[in-house]
Amino acid sequence: MFHDHYKSKNRFKAKDNSPKGKKGQYLVYKCNTCKTVFKAEDVQAEVLQDLKIKWTSNLHQLIEKSKSVLTDWSNTLHTWKESLNQTEECIHLNELYLQQNSESSEMGKIIQISKKIVREEKANITTNNFYSYVNITIEKLSSLPKRGSRAGLR
Repeated sequence: MFHDHYKSKNRFKAKDNSPKGKKGQYLVYKCNTCKTVFKAEDVQAEVLQDLKIKWTSNLHQLIEKSKSVLTDWSNTLHTWKESLNQTEECIHLNELYLQQNSESSEMGKIIQISKKIVREEKANITTNNFYSYVNITIEKLSSLPKRGSRAGLR
């Protein structure tokens, strides 16, 4: 009977029905609409079961959303790393061109500064291990039980 009231989204008021001067507590919930009284234990058991179901469902959604965000980060880092590799290759080709044509030392300085910047950026990706950390986290999330599977979520 409580289940129907709970699912109808009726509001309840907590009430202490303990008799004065006697031991024991008689906590109840009273429906504001129809004034039906329910034992607190019944209400709490139903609410706890509902929260358990919703939490499990939301956990799967959170896992999927996390995987999606981390995959996007991984793709962005991969694109950044590829862009740095291409930039490094262009700098190298320009450096070879300058050596063959004996161009100005000013361009040589620019190339050296560019090489340093690219090396530092590549080191940031590698040293911080953020790229690896993101990919490892995606793998761990992927190994969690899939939606509909209750294994490990009890």
